[in-house]
Amino acid sequence: MINISMYDISAEEKKDFKELEKIGKVTYHEDPISLDNIDKDAEVIAMFVSSTVTAEMIKEMPKLTFIACRSTGFNNVDFDEVKKRKITVANVPTYGEHTVAEFTMSLMLAMTRKLLTAASQYSRHDTSHEKLHGTDLHGKTLGVIGAGKIGRNVIKAAKAFGLKVIAYDPFLTPEMEAEIDVTAVELNDLLKTSDIITLHTPLTKDNYHLIDAKKIDLMKDGVYIVNTARGELLDTEALVMAIKSGKVAGAALDVLEDEKLIDIDEEELLLKKKSTTRETLEHVLANTMLMHMPEVILTGHNAYNTSEAIQRINLTSVDNIQKYLTKIPQNIV
Repeated sequence: MINISMYDISAEEKKDFKELEKIGKVTYHEDPISLDNIDKDAEVIAMFVSSTVTAEMIKEMPKLTFIACRSTGFNNVDFDEVKKRKITVANVPTYGEHTVAEFTMSLMLAMTRKLLTAASQYSRHDTSHEKLHGTDLHGKTLGVIGAGKIGRNVIKAAKAFGLKVIAYDPFLTPEMEAEIDVTAVELNDLLKTSDIITLHTPLTKDNYHLIDAKKIDLMKDGVYIVNTARGELLDTEALVMAIKSGKVAGAALDVLEDEKLIDIDEEELLLKKKSTTRETLEHVLANTMLMHMPEVILTGHNAYNTSEAIQRINLTSVDNIQKYLTKIPQNIV
């Protein structure tokens, strides 16, 4: 029987993978993959974005032929090593196009209407409204970066709130533009004219820090930023400085650079200092600063997290593994 190792699997989720137990020996791990818990005999592994599959790990699994990413993104896999070994990698191309879009609109509303501050008002024995002045969405311009399935659903939802929507996506054709009824613009034009900017593009080698200090300088004073895509799309240090200066009025972020280090104790991080890059340490410091800013809403990579979306992720991953083993692979990246 084929050896299949599953990572980032909760006890409740195991039921979604019962079909695989008919065709292989399945080992479940609640923790992310690491050098401590890898199965050296694994032929197939599956993991969520909280796992990072490094070249060193891949080398420790000589029988590995297939990696099932239980996510749309796959930048958590070392593709240089994957290509050397000719390992097949599949993803889940769609599972939360409505789920993440709904969460995006929730963040947008919570940020612009200062919902978290308002919700804690009575517990703080503060009934004044001075700190709760928000801003209407109706009539504002929303800039959507990335007009894929999630971005398109954000566009639809935003129009229901009376927002004027523009979009930047290098793959957006005139036909697609007409289909989703949105005005396509260049990135710099979007940055200059949007009151609110939301990111919905995958992370690639070419768009790391797509939004950096120079791009923020192009934005309107008092702009709002939402990111439910990937933390590395946004230069965290530049964002911190822009919020402190008032250039950015607020940010709602479900993803952060090096977010996997957020739960590490300060003492442990110091111990890792020699093996951690200066850039990573700067990201951690900037993330910590964001946590203490009242203009910022941070959620822990939770936009996907509904029962329905998780089941779609898991069942598609099962199907990806089954199809690969029957020599008709699908969703290959």
